[in-house]
Amino acid sequence: VNIIYTPEVDTLHRYLTILPRHKSNRSFKFASAHFGGGSSCAGSGTVTLRPGGTGTLTGLATDGCASNWQCVDEATADDDATRIVRATNSYTTDTYQMENPSDTTCTITSVTVYCRARKAHTQGNVKPTLYVGSTEYNGTAQALTSSYADYNQQWTTNPNTSSAWTWTEIITLEAGIALKGQNSSFPAYCTQVWVEVSYGP
Repeated sequence: VNIIYTPEVDTLHRYLTILPRHKSNRSFKFASAHFGGGSSCAGSGTVTLRPGGTGTLTGLATDGCASNWQCVDEATADDDATRIVRATNSYTTDTYQMENPSDTTCTITSVTVYCRARKAHTQGNVKPTLYVGSTEYNGTAQALTSSYADYNQQWTTNPNTSSAWTWTEIITLEAGIALKGQNSSFPAYCTQVWVEVSYGP
């Protein structure tokens, strides 16, 4: 028997023998109390998720890294050392598989996509983006400054269902950005993307 708790990739491997005409009533325990507390919630908080793999949409060019998600996954921004680039005055999108959240029984109150981006000259815009249910959902277009700054968009409900978020949906969530620059001489850049999931009782 393999028992897998997906959010923490915690796995139990057990051998179980049941003889003919015998009944077996076994219980199994993970090392951590993943399901302790039932529907209770200890309090409010926020969990930060960073890119952990290639997503469905990979429209942006890379600079300084092998894969798109690796350009934007750092916890402390490295600015122009690794970044994704858009050198055209039209939007294209990158989305990334996000890390799985730690276990909690709390209710999700919002999902916010953050990015750190800049323009090279006079034009550049960014839209924080979710990819849910095989559909791209862009936030409001935000004008970039010539220095790196943080931009964000919050969703209090799942835009695909118009219902409250579930932790199962967070596990399969992809997030990223739609980005446009000015032209090949004056691109727009993004160096960091992350998601904050807020929760409470």
